[in-house]
Amino acid sequence: MADSVLVMPGSTRAGSHNAALGAAIVDRLVGRGVAAEFVDLREFPLPLFDPELEAADGVPAAARRLHDLLARHAGLVIVTPEYNGSISTLLKNTIDWISRVDRSVLQRPVVALASASPSSKGGATGRASLRAMCDHMGVGLLDRELGLARSHEVIVEGVIDDGQASAEIDAFVAAVAEAFG
Repeated sequence: MADSVLVMPGSTRAGSHNAALGAAIVDRLVGRGVAAEFVDLREFPLPLFDPELEAADGVPAAARRLHDLLARHAGLVIVTPEYNGSISTLLKNTIDWISRVDRSVLQRPVVALASASPSSKGGATGRASLRAMCDHMGVGLLDRELGLARSHEVIVEGVIDDGQASAEIDAFVAAVAEAFG
């Protein structure tokens, strides 16, 4: 396992603020000398989790490939959208399937949560939901989280275009980089 970070946004929507934030995190980690990789969940299509489907067909190959990709990284940054006060169905489904391969793969030495939201709270409720899920699975989380508020104002055509937001991302990335010691 390399000292590298997999950055996984829980949105595949065109123009997703969370995907843009994930890309910015990757760029800034690399700028700090930390190997980082962006994962696009469109490359890992998964059916809705269903124990009967799993019993009949086993764990989908895409879940195994994503599991193996995650296993090659010491760190994981999950960038979660906030939908109705929780995480996206895509992200929940992805984590459910990965956990069916081997839940412990989510227990990386460095795991951090981030979100971008048009709300003034920056997706805090979605991160809280994800944090509770991680706690349940025994995934230790970095204390430092990132909640990018007013994302519709600070992300312009996929680029972070705001000094305060940029400083918040830099501080988060510094904490992730420092966690590798």
